[in-house]
Amino acid sequence: MIDSAMAKSAEASGRGAAIEAQTRYRRAPAVPVAAAFASGILADHLFEADLAVWLIALGAALSGWAICFLRRAAAASALALLAAVLIAGALWHHWRWSIVGTDHITRFAHETPQPVRLTGRLLDQPWIVPRKEPELPASMARIRRVASRPSMPGMCRSMSTRS
Repeated sequence: MIDSAMAKSAEASGRGAAIEAQTRYRRAPAVPVAAAFASGILADHLFEADLAVWLIALGAALSGWAICFLRRAAAASALALLAAVLIAGALWHHWRWSIVGTDHITRFAHETPQPVRLTGRLLDQPWIVPRKEPELPASMARIRRVASRPSMPGMCRSMSTRS
């Protein structure tokens, strides 16, 4: 009812075709941005480029956007901005999954499985969580530091995890 009232008033003012085109097509401006960001995540996963490469590419994309924006090239500036969003997605993925500390547990994990012994230190007293069967309680504890000891005696490395 509101759409028909808007169309009638627009026809009276001579803007009927523009209003009709607006009501016929729904716009979703976030969809290309989200698709570009997700494509950047996929690009980092596939290409595994270094952080410096992504930063240089982001600087180039933003510079291209600024030039196109100042020259009032709307389509080119939109494409450059989408490229910057794509590269931002790749940067985010690289930062979250590839940049870890020197003592992070992923630095010591290898493709071939090997037995290890993990030791840790309790941060506080374990608290008891009753199970569905009340006669068998389970306990839970928080661990602050994790150490790994390979199956060979005498080799112990300290490592951390990022949560």
